Amino acid sequence: MSMEQEQGERTPGGASESRSAGLVVIGQVLAGILAIALLMVLTRLLDKRTFGLFAMVYALYEVLVAGGTVGLPASMLYFAPRAADAECRRLGFGTGVALILCALPIAGGLLLFSLFSGQIVAFFGTIASLFSGHVAELTDDSQVFSLLPYLAVFILLDFPSQMLSNYLLGRQRYNASVLTTLSLVAILFVGLVVPTSLGLGLDGLMLCFVAAGAARFMAFAVYFLGVERRGTLRPHLPTLRGQLKFGLPLFFDNLVGKLNRYLDRLFIAVVFSAEVFAVYHIAAQELPLVGMLPYSLTSAILPRLVLLYREQQYAEFVELWHASMAKMAVFMLPIAVFFFVRAGDFLSVAFTEGYAGGELVFRLYLFLLPLRLCSYGGVVQSTGATKHVLYASLASLAVNMALNWPLLRLFGMPGPAAASVVAQAVAVVYLLGAIRAKVGLSWARVFPVAAVARAGAVAAVAGLPMVLLDLGGLSPGQRLGLAAAIYVPCYLTAGLLTRTITGADLRYLVDLARPGRRSE
Repeated sequence: MSMEQEQGERTPGGASESRSAGLVVIGQVLAGILAIALLMVLTRLLDKRTFGLFAMVYALYEVLVAGGTVGLPASMLYFAPRAADAECRRLGFGTGVALILCALPIAGGLLLFSLFSGQIVAFFGTIASLFSGHVAELTDDSQVFSLLPYLAVFILLDFPSQMLSNYLLGRQRYNASVLTTLSLVAILFVGLVVPTSLGLGLDGLMLCFVAAGAARFMAFAVYFLGVERRGTLRPHLPTLRGQLKFGLPLFFDNLVGKLNRYLDRLFIAVVFSAEVFAVYHIAAQELPLVGMLPYSLTSAILPRLVLLYREQQYAEFVELWHASMAKMAVFMLPIAVFFFVRAGDFLSVAFTEGYAGGELVFRLYLFLLPLRLCSYGGVVQSTGATKHVLYASLASLAVNMALNWPLLRLFGMPGPAAASVVAQAVAVVYLLGAIRAKVGLSWARVFPVAAVARAGAVAAVAGLPMVLLDLGGLSPGQRLGLAAAIYVPCYLTAGLLTRTITGADLRYLVDLARPGRRSE
């Protein structure tokens, strides 16, 4: 792509920027769908133990990315728009070099872990013995430590590419940013599916994992050495210091959030076998669209919330916020009911019947959907009280750490999932308290209980016919397909008859998912 083409891709102007922002959201959703598709393929081509070992490595990678990149990729969204065209090349390239330096100690630590794996396994074995009588039979899965050198090399190669999508987004090259996001996920998809399809085994899979990292590194190198040619490559140290100062708070919040998300899997990995971890890892996955829409909705109303709070129009602030949550409940709660009733069938169809044993964990995580009707952190930020977002994350992590161990001893594999759900509920309650204090609400009025309960009741009643499918001798795929065919019209009919759903609600959800459209 030439510099002239890149310049032409920039989209100044309100309508164009709105369309481009919608394009970015859709790109992120597609990337999430592709990531789920990768899991669906791997669970079919790999045995449970092999998949579990790889899933352990990849979960560790995601935590290390959150902590190791120290907020530098996020800083691109602030520094790239402010940099002159001639300075952008060294800003991006310098950030990539800094990310390589960040990766070096992490890679070294992984190699040390691999070298001293015997002592580490003995330590974890001592911890695991405390769970005698409460967990499944323990096996020695120390083979995961032999995979850490592969992860070390992958991280060295992958870290520079972590900033590329945000760099392009910061420079308002929206199409290129979306294409880069999808390409990086596609590289990993192809790099893992090909060796798995050829039956190359775990070592072959990890070698191709490293090759995918090399391809990601090449994407970074080709862009800054071949595509972006204007300006010098020499990093500007004062700018890098500014990026670190800007990115460190974001890094800390991101790291705490990632630890919150993966703490339960750490306990499962320590105590259970790789086969059990594989089942848990799949059951704890988040559906991509479900996680994306509440944040997109909050982002759409955030400018208006900021204005209403600044003008001290607290009643209008709450009305707009609660109306958006009620609209999202119409979408989220039927999803929760559908997957709660047909959890085992969904896991069997999407990831094979060998993973249906995770349905209780999957159902536990669905209890979060009635709470995740907006980005509470975004609403808090609209009031200027950003510190409460970090406090909520820390409180959630503390609760998560305190509950994981005892609930694992009491309930086995479902225990950490229950701890994670309780911990996230604590964060929501804390943030609701912060909002309540800012806009002068009572606890009884801070959450739209009536609207959410009404949508939940309609969704639950409409879901009753799905239970009858268990009486027939149908396959999981047949039950899942029939359940969808029955539930969608039942829910829409019940919702329209009770006026829980309106035509405006349906148009709102369609507009929310459409680039360049924003619902009022």
